[in-house]
Amino acid sequence: MSDRPSLDTKDFNSIVDLVNTLRNVEGEESKVRVDATNILIEMHRISHRQFAWQNGWVNRADIYRYLYVYGQGDSASYFEQTYGLSVAHFFGACFTIYLGLLEGPWSPQIEHVNQLGISSDEVKQTYNMISDEIWGIRRGAQKLLRHFEDRMKVALPVIYQPSYIRVKPVFRSAAMNNFVISPLPSLIMLRATLGLYYDLSPGGTAIMNDATNRFEDYSRKVIKEYCPDFEVLPAEKYKHEGNNLDTPDVLIRQGEQVVMVCECKATKLTFEAQYSDDPIEDAKTGYSQIAKAVYQLWKFFSHVRRGILKMDVAATAPAVVLTLDSWGQMAGTLRQQLIAEAEALAAAKDAEITVEDRRRPVFTPIQDLEYVLSGPSEQEVLETFYAAIEDKYLGWGLLQIRRENHPERMPLKTTTFSLGELCHGGRISPMRRRRRTERQPGPQPARADNLARAWLRRINA
Repeated sequence: MSDRPSLDTKDFNSIVDLVNTLRNVEGEESKVRVDATNILIEMHRISHRQFAWQNGWVNRADIYRYLYVYGQGDSASYFEQTYGLSVAHFFGACFTIYLGLLEGPWSPQIEHVNQLGISSDEVKQTYNMISDEIWGIRRGAQKLLRHFEDRMKVALPVIYQPSYIRVKPVFRSAAMNNFVISPLPSLIMLRATLGLYYDLSPGGTAIMNDATNRFEDYSRKVIKEYCPDFEVLPAEKYKHEGNNLDTPDVLIRQGEQVVMVCECKATKLTFEAQYSDDPIEDAKTGYSQIAKAVYQLWKFFSHVRRGILKMDVAATAPAVVLTLDSWGQMAGTLRQQLIAEAEALAAAKDAEITVEDRRRPVFTPIQDLEYVLSGPSEQEVLETFYAAIEDKYLGWGLLQIRRENHPERMPLKTTTFSLGELCHGGRISPMRRRRRTERQPGPQPARADNLARAWLRRINA
């Protein structure tokens, strides 16, 4: 028998003791790791550990965004060819499994979701992708930890060790007739949305570029949806010294004048970018892409000033780096390093980019932008961006800046976007009511059908 002490998970005090032990370990490790030289980077790490949980993953806006970016076009085709089911059916099966596991622990596996047109083979494949036997989870967690510690050449603190449950959020047990449990059910929805990136990344540059193009499309779509008084334009092509060039990805015009310029980056926020002691160095490829976006914005302003590009751009137009993930969150020092790298790029590639052209960039993830856009007016949106370049807001997120400057609770606008337009387009058919005699016998199909009804009510709400 094992010498490992048992844990009675039915006793609430057992969980309290476990959590307190973890906090004590965190406190002891922090005494060694954290001091006056790195406390701000520690805030950056804490924010990545905490903010996503505060926002959650079971909300319509995030689900719609990731299905829009990863669930259409070449990305959707690659997913279906590689994994044997559509993104829409994978998401539908995941959501049904999620709803089922909210009913209680150790549930039987759902065999099919006929009401949504999802076959038993597709549900089985979904379980293969999001679940593993308990011992497989343990081995996978150990392997994942060794992978990152070897790559980063450091022993990771307990609180920043990678979570294999994000890869396989559902556990199954052969000893319990393959019943399943999910310690953190909301991670099923993370796996079915943002986690699609990891299913698609093996497809290479072409697939990732396809997703990036749709992120740019989505950004323009959501800005126009919230702010109809803005004219939202895609990148424009122009020539300079015989070279074909593009303006930034999103040009926002009010009247005849461009009042905001956005460069979009769908670059994935890596583990190192969130939790490394030196994110800029350990996640160099990703951060270099963000720095390149700053340089591209400065080049645009320079070409407008020099008359290379004939366009009326407001002197106050913010330079916005719009990301799919939260790069540089709670980290003014990281942002300063990105600006320094962009300045080095500008010096090496175009000496005519002046201080005037180097407008202080605003770094914001699309989630924060959507919150700001949902305010009462286009003018308030612009005022939030104007405030973001002030020294006192260095390192602040756009969402916090908006709340600081407009603390009053105004009615927020909502979009008309429907999850059904993406899911039905992915061949999830609208639910039809069956006659009692058509229903398949046994409790499991009825349970799956009830969950499917709940699923369709939510996406069509």
